[in-house]
Amino acid sequence: MARMNDTWARVEQWGRRMSLEPLDLWFLGLRAGTLKATIEGQTLTVGGDVILQVQGIPLSAENSYERIQDRLSRLRSGAEVTITVLRAGHLVELKAKLP
Repeated sequence: MARMNDTWARVEQWGRRMSLEPLDLWFLGLRAGTLKATIEGQTLTVGGDVILQVQGIPLSAENSYERIQDRLSRLRSGAEVTITVLRAGHLVELKAKLP
């Protein structure tokens, strides 16, 4: 459970780094979960896209947040960012431009 919360915290931090509000992540092409599940007494929204990589850096890699933050900080406004997600069992690459 803690790992799931940590992953969401990283996604939110990444979104803030890109000056995005949670709703803006939808405009990038990310699909939010719509199913409700109760896990260990906590109701969560599940399903939707699972972010696997940002700029080719796997979220599962050691120090991934710091590495992604470093790579994004080197990009200029208008630069393209690639986000790889798992959607319905398929890998999908989403592209967005930094504001």
